[in-house]
Amino acid sequence: RLLAGRRASARLAQPMRSLPSASFIGTFVDSFKCHRAILAAETASPAELGAAIASTPPPEGAALAGLLCRRAVSHMRVSDYEPALEDWLSACALLPPPEGGRVGADGSFTAEAPWLDGVGIAVSSV
Repeated sequence: RLLAGRRASARLAQPMRSLPSASFIGTFVDSFKCHRAILAAETASPAELGAAIASTPPPEGAALAGLLCRRAVSHMRVSDYEPALEDWLSACALLPPPEGGRVGADGSFTAEAPWLDGVGIAVSSV
């Protein structure tokens, strides 16, 4: 693993001598087709979705998470990525913790599964 890391670092330090193959570029671009379809399908503006989130009574649970995800996509559609990330994180905070872990008072996740040791995730709430 260390050797591979050193080789990768050395290779990245060298300038590219040629472009990737056409089939690689085509496959890479095609991998985003579903993302473009999701972005194109969202027609509500971030402001409209924000009003729905702030409505009375406010949505809760899955309904709120769904609106936050839609607003994140709407932000991405207009290339406003910081608020999109904040909405994604807020939507994730509404998800229950996975089995084998616990959420602390500060929102951090502590893994109780040995393969997740050292993983710390903190998310903001709405």
